[in-house]
Amino acid sequence: MAQMLTLAALAADPDRFHLIDVRDAEDYAAAHVAGAVHIPLAELEDRAEEIPAGRTAVAICGKGGGRSAEGADILNRLGQPDAVWLESGTTGWLARNTCTPRNRNGGDPRMTLKHLLLATTVALGLHAAPAMAQDAAVEAMQEYLMFSDYESGIILPQQLDQTVFETALFVDTRDAGQFEEGTIPGSVNIEWREVLDRIDEIPEDRMTILFCNTGSLSAQAAFALRVAGRSNVLVMQSGYTGWQQDAAYRP
Repeated sequence: MAQMLTLAALAADPDRFHLIDVRDAEDYAAAHVAGAVHIPLAELEDRAEEIPAGRTAVAICGKGGGRSAEGADILNRLGQPDAVWLESGTTGWLARNTCTPRNRNGGDPRMTLKHLLLATTVALGLHAAPAMAQDAAVEAMQEYLMFSDYESGIILPQQLDQTVFETALFVDTRDAGQFEEGTIPGSVNIEWREVLDRIDEIPEDRMTILFCNTGSLSAQAAFALRVAGRSNVLVMQSGYTGWQQDAAYRP
């Protein structure tokens, strides 16, 4: 069985590796590890000759360990015994490197007028919007979802190593009472309903991780911020509870 390459090892000596994204074309176009070439898993065996000698082949998928592990196994069988798969995949690499994913057309997913309308509608509730605004909001939502990678906007507690912890801004989206009772050290408190009103407090150039108790309320806040152009915002899946149980690093 192929071995796993850690994100830290990749960062320490990137020139040693040849990166291969084995996901489908749309996922690759939406976001990928810098320098990775695209060879879908189904084509990997037929295109193995495209992989140069002298560098360690690294298979990459979305979260790591699924298609990437299978891809590395294929390369092992084809005479590349050093081939490995990347820990945490594209999602983990993006989180670690605070990259801004690109949409499938290669453009930066910035705010459009329709996205602004959608963010406002999300905050106020669709039922309160006029019919025209509802139609525009639904259209904008469909557009945003079409341009979103499967795992975009999500980070797992297991991916929160010391590097991520010391780089990211954590935003506790619970109410002030719960925040006072206990939170992730260094977090700021912006209740989930207030994220658009207080968007100026959320940086655009730094990984920002939103969380609540389980991830449900913070997911709504993160969605509103992402369609408002803050593609550096992530939601912590499983929330504060998951962080307490499964975080890769806790100070």
